[in-house]
Amino acid sequence: MTNKLNFDVFISYRRAGGEVLARLLFELLKDKYNVFFDHESLTSGRFDKKLLDIIEGCNDVIVILSKDCLDRCVNDGDWFMSEINCALEHNKNIILLMTEDFYMPAGTELLTYSAQIQSLLKYHGHRISVAYIDSIITKLCNELKTPVHMKTGPFESISEWSNFNNHLQDKHFTANLPEQLKLSIVRNSIFSFLDEYNAKIINSIVERLTDKIYNVRTKFNYEIDIRSDFNFKIVDIDCEKYYEMDESLSYSKTFRGEKPEKTFWISFATNLDELDSSLHAESFFFSENLMVDMEDMKLLSDMDEEEKLQFYNSVMRIKININGHTLTAEKVIIDKSGIFGQYSLPDGIFISTDSMDVKIRFRMPQRYTNSFFFACLSEPTYSPFIRFSYEEDAFNVEMIPFLNRSLTAKDTKVFDGVRELSIENEWILPVSGAIFLINKI
Repeated sequence: MTNKLNFDVFISYRRAGGEVLARLLFELLKDKYNVFFDHESLTSGRFDKKLLDIIEGCNDVIVILSKDCLDRCVNDGDWFMSEINCALEHNKNIILLMTEDFYMPAGTELLTYSAQIQSLLKYHGHRISVAYIDSIITKLCNELKTPVHMKTGPFESISEWSNFNNHLQDKHFTANLPEQLKLSIVRNSIFSFLDEYNAKIINSIVERLTDKIYNVRTKFNYEIDIRSDFNFKIVDIDCEKYYEMDESLSYSKTFRGEKPEKTFWISFATNLDELDSSLHAESFFFSENLMVDMEDMKLLSDMDEEEKLQFYNSVMRIKININGHTLTAEKVIIDKSGIFGQYSLPDGIFISTDSMDVKIRFRMPQRYTNSFFFACLSEPTYSPFIRFSYEEDAFNVEMIPFLNRSLTAKDTKVFDGVRELSIENEWILPVSGAIFLINKI
């Protein structure tokens, strides 16, 4: 099959436990290969046939095996299993990357899995640690069938460009193009010339300069503090299984085009793929990964509506302030896919200003495990400050800065119990931030 969608390498992963690593791999490989990493279109949990076409057209499929990622492969319509089946059926070059907490079944236990999973686990793989990502990337590149190559533009010859340019010089022709079509031509041209990462950046600049979207953040301050034991208070859950993560986020955002939707949600998701159907089309203002055992999520979801609201407001202590207005959750949903709060912006909040000053504060439980936390800057951000604090007698924490596609940053500071990142007078491009490796002592 001809690779019409122009991807060479496909990254397959389970969101729970594999998403951060998949994103990091994408950023480190995309300069050398056409890598497919779809973070947005799969959030509905719908497996799109287009993905099968992409896998069929790829040379290589990287499968990230994270903790418990095989458990749901027996479910009908499981997208992770569908990707694996497609890669096996088309004899793709499959490379396994196993997280440190992935358990590899063997012997008679392996025979309890499907024939497809048994076939998958026969492929060569590497146990991966974010701390040693550079050496893994070197080994991975040596095992990919796709040769390293440079990106090329959409025109094969000067004559093709000349013909296209003649149309652009015709003012009558361009004047009659609908505005949406003009933006589409610009967007598609950018994505044809550039790799996906740079194309998204340039495209966002074009959209903002045409007053369609202006969505950058300044005065960005992100502080994370972890402490031993999370007190669930109103529900009987073993507190010693969890540590407390206290987060405080503040920033200013300016809008020249569309304002944010009036109704939005705050999300603490255990699994975005299993969102209730009523939440699929909703706008999420802020999202955070939540690591809670499923049996404990069931205890939380079995609470009555009043108890859920009390847990959300009094135990997690979720506070949101926008332009001086303190917002109160109008609705709280707690189910196996996470904890979600619905809010509405006050009427007239943008009458005298086009900016939004945001402050968010909350506490949440996280399962004790050797893991990592990704403080991600998803939008262009000016002069960000990120601080990660922890109890030295309970945790070891290592910081890996990931800024403007670099794994190093000179503006980092390490104190006793504190890892800090501060960038002065510089724009930080998406997706940037810092990875914090968390190990319990």
